[in-house]
Amino acid sequence: MRCNTTLTRIELNVITRPTIQTVVKIATGLDVSLDDLVKL
Repeated sequence: MRCNTTLTRIELNVITRPTIQTVVKIATGLDVSLDDLVKL
Protein backbone atom coordinates (compact mmCIF):
# COMPACT_ATOMS: atom_id res chain seq x y z
CA MET A 1 0.00 0.00 0.00
CA ARG A 2 1.36 3.42 -0.96
CA CYS A 3 0.74 6.31 1.40
CA ASN A 4 1.01 9.74 -0.19
CA THR A 5 0.07 12.13 2.59
CA THR A 6 1.88 15.42 3.01
CA LEU A 7 3.32 14.28 6.33
CA THR A 8 4.72 11.10 4.77
CA ARG A 9 6.19 13.09 1.89
CA ILE A 10 7.90 15.41 4.41
CA GLU A 11 9.26 12.42 6.35
CA LEU A 12 10.62 10.89 3.13
CA ASN A 13 12.18 14.20 2.04
CA VAL A 14 9.98 14.41 -1.03
CA ILE A 15 8.87 17.77 0.38
CA THR A 16 11.96 19.45 1.78
CA ARG A 17 10.55 22.91 2.45
CA PRO A 18 6.95 22.67 3.68
CA THR A 19 4.96 25.87 3.85
CA ILE A 20 4.42 27.56 7.19
CA GLN A 21 0.72 26.74 6.87
CA THR A 22 1.56 23.04 6.61
CA VAL A 23 3.90 23.18 9.60
CA VAL A 24 1.25 24.99 11.66
CA LYS A 25 -1.33 22.32 10.75
CA ILE A 26 1.08 19.58 11.80
CA ALA A 27 1.80 21.29 15.11
CA THR A 28 -1.91 21.78 15.73
CA GLY A 29 -2.66 18.15 14.90
CA LEU A 30 0.04 16.99 17.30
CA ASP A 31 -1.12 19.46 19.97
CA VAL A 32 2.32 21.01 20.32
CA SER A 33 3.50 24.57 19.88
CA LEU A 34 5.15 25.60 16.66
CA ASP A 35 8.30 26.39 18.64
CA ASP A 36 8.39 22.87 20.10
CA LEU A 37 7.84 21.30 16.70
CA VAL A 38 10.71 23.09 15.00
CA LYS A 39 13.29 22.86 17.78
CA LEU A 40 16.56 21.39 16.62
